[in-house]
This record gives sequence, structure tokens and C-alpha cells, in this order.
Amino acid sequence: MVESIISIDMKNIHFINSIKISAACLVAILACATSCIEEGENETEGKGNNFLRIIAATDGDSKMNKAAASFEAFPSTGQFLEIRRDAVSGADLSEPITVSFVIDNTLVDKYNKYVTDYNAEADEYNKDLDKDDDGIDELQAREHKVKFVSLESERYTLTGTTVTFAPGEFAKSIPMKLDPTGQGTSLGSMDFTASYALGVKITSSPSNYVLTQAGDNVLVQVVVKNKYDGKFKLNVETSGWSAFGISEAKPGDYPSGVSLITAGPKSVNILNLNTGSDLLPGFTTDNASATQFGDASPIFTFDDNDKIVGIANVYEGNSRGRTFALNPNALATENVFDPATKEIRANFLFKQNGRPDCITKWTLTFAEPR
Repeated sequence: MVESIISIDMKNIHFINSIKISAACLVAILACATSCIEEGENETEGKGNNFLRIIAATDGDSKMNKAAASFEAFPSTGQFLEIRRDAVSGADLSEPITVSFVIDNTLVDKYNKYVTDYNAEADEYNKDLDKDDDGIDELQAREHKVKFVSLESERYTLTGTTVTFAPGEFAKSIPMKLDPTGQGTSLGSMDFTASYALGVKITSSPSNYVLTQAGDNVLVQVVVKNKYDGKFKLNVETSGWSAFGISEAKPGDYPSGVSLITAGPKSVNILNLNTGSDLLPGFTTDNASATQFGDASPIFTFDDNDKIVGIANVYEGNSRGRTFALNPNALATENVFDPATKEIRANFLFKQNGRPDCITKWTLTFAEPR
């Protein structure tokens, strides 16, 4: 029995020694392999291509490269686009390079042609959403896409269409001055309900740089927003229409809130984020459910002191006579915009023929940019 134990132990010792020898050989092999690489050397330095690109994203549907530039709703200067270079070596990055581009609005025309075709296909698709003819749509309707309007050259000024990257510089911002008001031109104010864009194409670049897929053909959407624009949480309180099944003096947080959308230099209209419409949000009796009011979509106008001085109805002249007016009994702290927090407190009257005024109070808490 003792001999058997000794035999086993000797075998185990032999196995362990074998492992030690194999590990030693492995270390030697690795040492030999790594000794061929100089300390501090970068194996990828100088290999591959230098790339040049306009910062943009490829739209999955249209397959076009799109970017966005935001501007104030009054004459101002902002970033129009950004061009970047990705150099594969320090030597390439240390070289100055010059890049030129042009405004090419055939890209806007190309996108609008895509939108026309897409919307026509959507119309055909939406004709047959009820697949089993039971009166209930089994398929979800496809929404129309919006065409762009080419921004008129009289509205904007570029500092130039040629940029030079200094040694070590990898990004260049291209500024643009925009005048949405059309001051000094025959154009007048921009149509704030329209979507504007400019096409950009790179026309010259260094021979040792390759344009990426998003490099030389980009559609830049020019977005004009005033300071009241954004997505907001909405708390609603109504009183005066309890006889018509509407909540009475019971504040409630409206699902999803609303967006305020720039309608002019100092005005905004609304998008009801719960329903996807532009209709006035509200609640039924005891806030049992969220609702909206037809033929009623407010447009708020502010003055230079961020006070709401006007409210109108997008659907003015409707058959029910639904209109809005500011509440003359509003507190001094109401119908104002707080620029520090972007909170808005509104107090207005919702009117309809044959009914008493519906006193409507909103507290809009800024959530995020639109």
C-alpha cells in the first residue's frame, strides 16, 4: 500500500515538472517574438488612409447624409457645419491642409424627390390598414415626411467657402450669419412653419486625404428656434366647464407634455406630445382621462420682457367660435417666461359660443430641447 502511494506521488511530481518546462519554453518564445518590436514603437503609425469628412449622419431611409444647424429667431451667427480630418500619423496631422466647399442645392431637390416618392408610397400603403375588414386597422399608418425649402442666399452670409487646417488642427467650424427676419431684403420674415436646408459639397481637398461616405455631399437642415422653443412637462388646471365633462380646479400632469415650436421671433405654437396633434390639452371630470379640444390650438406671443402679451387660435373662425384671451385677473407671476429655468406659467381664457369661459392655467417645466 505504501509503495502504491509513493508511485502516485512520483507521477504527480513528474507531471508538475513537465508543466514547468512547458511554461519556460513559452516564456522564451514570447520573449523572442516581442524582442522584434522596438520599445515605444506604434505598429499602426502611418498605415491606412487619411480621411476627411463633414460631421453628419446617414439617414437610413433616404440614404442621404444629413446634419442640422440651429440659429436664433433674430439676426445672429452660429455654427453652420464642421469639417474634420482623421490623420493616420503625427507627420500628416502636422501638415496644414486646405479644403473648399460649395453650396449645392441640387441635394435639396434630390431629397425632396425622395420625399415625393415616399409619401406616394405611404398613401398607397395607408389605403389598406384594415387587413381583415373588421373596422379595426391592424397596421399602423405611415406618416408623411416633410420637404425642405432651399434657404435663400439673401438670408445668410458665410465667412468663406475655403478653410485651412493649421498644423495639428483636426476640426474646423464653419460659421454662418443668418437673418430670419429678412431685414434689409425684399424677402420678409422666414416662414417658421417651413423646414429649410442647404446642400453642401466638398470640391477640393488634399490628394493624400480620402473623403468618407459623409464627406462631400451633406444636407444641412437650418433650424430656427427662439428661446421659448423646447419640450416641456405640462401641468393643467381648468375651471368653468365642469357641466361639459371637463376637470374642475384639479391640477394634473398631462401625459407626455407638449412641445413649444417657434412660430416667429417671439411666438410659439404647440405640439401635443400625447396625441401628436396641435390641439389644446385637458382632462375630463376628476382628471379621469387626458383629452384634447378640437378647433383649439394656442399661439403664444411674448414681449421683450418675456411676458406673454398675446394668445391667438390657429383655428380662428371655426364654427364653434372657439378663441383664446389672456386672463385679465392673472397674477403678476403668471403669463411670464423665466429665462433662468425656462419655466412658463400661463393663465388664459378658453372661449366658446354659448359657454362660460374656461379658465385655463398651465405650468410648463422645461424638459429638453426639441
